[in-house]
Amino acid sequence: MHATPAPARRATALFCTLAIGLASTLMPTTVDANEIRYPTRPVRFIVGNTAGSGADLAARIVARGLSEAWKESVVVDNRGGVGGLLAAEIVAKAEPDGQTLMLAQEGAIVIAPVIQRNLSVDPQKSLAPVVNLADTDYVLIASAKSGIRTLDDLRTLALKQPGQRTFASAGVGSVHHLGFEQLNQFLGVAMVHVPFKGGPPGAAEVAAGNVDAMFVSPAAATGFITNGRVFAVATGGVKRNPQLPAAPAVAETHRGFRVVSWFALFAPASTSSRLIEKIARDATEVVRAPEVRTALLAQGINPVGGTPKQLADLVRSDVRSYGETIRRLKITAE
Repeated sequence: MHATPAPARRATALFCTLAIGLASTLMPTTVDANEIRYPTRPVRFIVGNTAGSGADLAARIVARGLSEAWKESVVVDNRGGVGGLLAAEIVAKAEPDGQTLMLAQEGAIVIAPVIQRNLSVDPQKSLAPVVNLADTDYVLIASAKSGIRTLDDLRTLALKQPGQRTFASAGVGSVHHLGFEQLNQFLGVAMVHVPFKGGPPGAAEVAAGNVDAMFVSPAAATGFITNGRVFAVATGGVKRNPQLPAAPAVAETHRGFRVVSWFALFAPASTSSRLIEKIARDATEVVRAPEVRTALLAQGINPVGGTPKQLADLVRSDVRSYGETIRRLKITAE
């Protein structure tokens, strides 16, 4: 057998080296082309609620987690007003690059478009669902002075004293209001609506004995439950709330009943689906991480996560449910 001449061996080696180098150059380029570089600068969460609200707390907890995951700042910007529609307008007009997102509740996305007239922006058309970060089961509280301890008590008293038993809310058209009106319908009663400017003021009036009952967030009710001024009659989730294990879910006896407030991310409508899906994946990982999960639960907020489609389905479901109640009661913005 004859040995390969040295020049030929060198030529073969050079060819192999070039081929390997070319392959290694092309492969990363192909991978990089399929990756989304996001975020490239600080991200803003526009929150249509005031500082200290449930939505604000959820936004800040998740923002901290995402800041660590993304290695970019996530800034919470509170822009309350017009039932959250001011925040929706800001995000709808933002660049569709994922750098400006809205953390919204059903009030701005589902309820306001039905009861408000002459909208400057329609959230359901101008915003794209990204991910449901978390939710909170509302708790049905009753004044200790009312004698109401169970749903049967509430129904019995409301039937015996029509037009005299009352319920509080955070305002006309709020989840507190619509949820209780749905309870009225489930129980076949007509307790009288007494609106207040916010959940905490309404809960305080129930605790004082000036109003009989209310659906409200656990955060607004816990102090009054602890000191015995109100009784936790039931919860609005599909199952019992671990923080209030003695209170049955209304759904245990009235299938399909649900009063839950969600905290979800939305992006400008023209944002690419690939970017939306990436944000949803990253946010889901963060809300399900042990530290973030613990921080949310400590505030009475349940971590959720999921896909854009799951959030879109939730929005459609709430549009049907709350829309029917709004039309039945002929509710319009005051």
